[in-house]
Amino acid sequence: MKGIWAAALMPFTSSLQLDEEGFRRNIDHWIDALKIDVDTRDHIVTLSGRVTSQSEKALAEQLARNTGEVKMVHNNLVVDAS
Repeated sequence: MKGIWAAALMPFTSSLQLDEEGFRRNIDHWIDALKIDVDTRDHIVTLSGRVTSQSEKALAEQLARNTGEVKMVHNNLVVDAS
């Protein structure tokens, strides 16, 4: 992720460390319409909830994986097309 999108998603503390709580708020904002729960801890992101397609699941994971100092993404999203 580059440019303005990366800057919008990656908040930093005054010591230039990733602000994980700020990161969580930003990710929550961007994917709220998909009703995805996002948990972050020690640069590990866990996604859970339901999406309507495999492409939505992949997009949510890509967003999380390509943001800041994320080391790992656990994608527990369930595809439910109903």
